[in-house]
Amino acid sequence: MSYIRQTPVAQAIDVHVGIRVRERREDQRLTQRELAGRIGVTRENLSQHERGLTGFSAAQIFWLSHILDVPASYFYTGLQPMTLTKVTLRTELEKV
Repeated sequence: MSYIRQTPVAQAIDVHVGIRVRERREDQRLTQRELAGRIGVTRENLSQHERGLTGFSAAQIFWLSHILDVPASYFYTGLQPMTLTKVTLRTELEKV
């Protein structure tokens, strides 16, 4: 699983989901500390998730959807396969 998280596509997904979580948390007027406590992580860990440095687990996405009152799919809205393809292509071209 750690290999998957290291790929550019997985990183792009983690960043996108983190942004969506932060936006929704702010819409709900929750602090990082409040939301972190409700999903059982530290504020620092939530900050890393929101910045896409680490990904949320499936269980965390499940609880976030309930706490933030959105379907789990909300966090992936706007994430397009074409965008992910461009990320992968750009990364591969940088290797050349």
